[in-house]
Amino acid sequence: FSCNSCYALVGQQKLRCENGIWNDSPPKCVLISCPKLNPPSNGEMNGQCDPGICGSECKFSCNNGFRISGSASLQCLPSAQWSSSPPSCIQLNCPPITKPSNGEMNGACSSGIHSGTCSFSCKTCYNLVGQKDLKCDNGVWNDSPPKCILITCSKLSPPSNGGMSGQCDPGVCESECKFSCKNGFSLSSSASLQCLPSAQWSSSPPSCVPANCPPLKKPKNAEMNKVCSSGIHGGTCSFSCKTCFNLVGQQKLRCENGVWNDSPPKCVLISCPKLSPPSNGEIEGQCDPGICGSECKFSCKNGFTLLGSASIRCLPNTKWSSFPSSCVPSNCSSLTNPSNGKMDGVCSGIHSGTCSFSCNTCFNLVGQQDLKCENGSWNNSPPKCSLISCPKLSSPSNGEMNGQCDPGICGSECKFSCNKGFTLAGSRSLLCLKSAQWSSSPPSCIQLSCPPITNPTNGEMKGDCSPGSHNSTCSFSCNSCYSLVGQNSLTCENGAWNGEPPKCELVSCRKLTPPLNSLMSGQCEPGMCGSECKFSCKKGFSLSGSASLQCLPSAQWSSSPPSCVPANCPPLKKPKNAEMNEVCSSGIHGGTCSFSCNSCYALVGQQKLRCENGVWNDSPPKCVLISCPKLNPPSNGRMNGQCVPGICGFKCTFSCNTCHTLVGQQVLNCENGDWNGSPPKCISISCSKLSPPSNGEIKGQCDPGICGSECEFSCKNGFTL
Repeated sequence: FSCNSCYALVGQQKLRCENGIWNDSPPKCVLISCPKLNPPSNGEMNGQCDPGICGSECKFSCNNGFRISGSASLQCLPSAQWSSSPPSCIQLNCPPITKPSNGEMNGACSSGIHSGTCSFSCKTCYNLVGQKDLKCDNGVWNDSPPKCILITCSKLSPPSNGGMSGQCDPGVCESECKFSCKNGFSLSSSASLQCLPSAQWSSSPPSCVPANCPPLKKPKNAEMNKVCSSGIHGGTCSFSCKTCFNLVGQQKLRCENGVWNDSPPKCVLISCPKLSPPSNGEIEGQCDPGICGSECKFSCKNGFTLLGSASIRCLPNTKWSSFPSSCVPSNCSSLTNPSNGKMDGVCSGIHSGTCSFSCNTCFNLVGQQDLKCENGSWNNSPPKCSLISCPKLSSPSNGEMNGQCDPGICGSECKFSCNKGFTLAGSRSLLCLKSAQWSSSPPSCIQLSCPPITNPTNGEMKGDCSPGSHNSTCSFSCNSCYSLVGQNSLTCENGAWNGEPPKCELVSCRKLTPPLNSLMSGQCEPGMCGSECKFSCKKGFSLSGSASLQCLPSAQWSSSPPSCVPANCPPLKKPKNAEMNEVCSSGIHGGTCSFSCNSCYALVGQQKLRCENGVWNDSPPKCVLISCPKLNPPSNGRMNGQCVPGICGFKCTFSCNTCHTLVGQQVLNCENGDWNGSPPKCISISCSKLSPPSNGEIKGQCDPGICGSECEFSCKNGFTL
């Protein structure tokens, strides 16, 4: 007997038939099992584990923060043994993290304990790029460690007529960018700016302002341009000499910092080097030395031919018009320029003359560079010029090329471009040089990302914004009371955002106009979201509507503006002994009530009252009886009637005592607070002067006589009155 796989034979494997009877009972096939397994500490198991059955599996797993050490599944074998020892669960740790360059970290960073946190921070002048906190989860940190990126300030440009040095493009945190001006210019403000940790420069860049030089005088036999007399800073004064005069000194002077950079030049008469007679020949004329404009003439002895001009002139450049002529026995045939080349020297075939050959740019000389005429024959064949080429180039990965690339031809270009989402690292075009080498190494194509975008002031952004990857989107929104101006989302395309980041502008409401007869205060022209515009009425008017409006985020005012309606005053009663006009009883705002008194009465109070804001501007006046000043009785007299005081319309009558007479008005009338004349006086009555009678005498009050007094008369003896 035998059992199938995973079954064990229980009984005799072999039975023998003896005398018609098997020697034992037939065996049985029993399913094989493996020992019971227990779940690992900090883990669990599932499958056929307790007990194991042959051919089945028991699978193991660990709790979070633990990993399997050993086989994750065991198989129950036909040998009734498990395929290996049960695994265990060991605690998972994350790999230690290295402190970021220019940064610090705190927490479970080097131990990497499960669920532990590692926190990062950067030193001054560095920004953290990445997650501030990392968490260890099942042996893996939940993100890559952040980096500390050096803070930079915006690129600065040198001032006009100046330069800059230091860390300027871009600025690096706590570094300086220094400015200087070209000669003739000076700085208008600070000579150095510092890049602050806020990514801002410490102040605005300076500018350069100019200075001028004194005017120059024209040298003898010279000319100069107009700038020379004005001496503008940075201006150049150019000098030139008349024909046959040579400039000694600087041809151009420059005005720098208010000073010319050299003394003015002079013009001196030009001369040419001394000439000697050619071998087997003679010279005559102005030859030793040559003077500008004069000639030196050559001639040869019999049997020799003049090689060159029969006469040469001394030129303004201090050179003779040609090389000195020589006397030679015989000539060679003339040579011609090689294709794509040129020749120089004695190429017409003069005896012992040398003809030198050179090729145009991008061509190489093949053959002898110099040929010599000897006894009527050139010493070699003329050389040729062959085109220079550069090695074959290949297209960059994720890009292409076009132009003269395979092979390159001297002077031609091979141009490179990249597929969408990639940018060129290296030169966009290479030039095949006359050295048979390309101008630089071929470029490569690297994947593009867009520059990081900053949150709009008073707004926020979401998405792939800092930096942006190719084809990613960054979305923008604004805080309450702010409106988005620009695109609400930008897409990163080929390393550039498809538009400018939007701005969040404060929402404003339409400008309000003060209602008629009103005043307006607050944020009204225009309204700013969240602010109020307040209204009040001028005197005599009251508000109809809300006294304040609020500018809402919808850019609408909270309600319609109010209006101002007029207010009236209460009617006035006519004062006693007075008159008033009709406006007084109606009390219309702004109206005037006028008062007048009857004869002999005076107005006490305002003659006119004005109705303002429903209230008269004063109490009504009164009419009081007019009186005249108190009178006193005249000396030696008396008065009767209404005299103390006088009352308008009444009289005061005067009279004098005996022996006195009244001088002035006897009756005074009181009229409008004053008497109609001055009070009279009482003066003594006198009699005319008396003279003594002839032969008599007088005594008493005689000269003059006074009323009530006596003058007595008497006669001398012998005479009777």
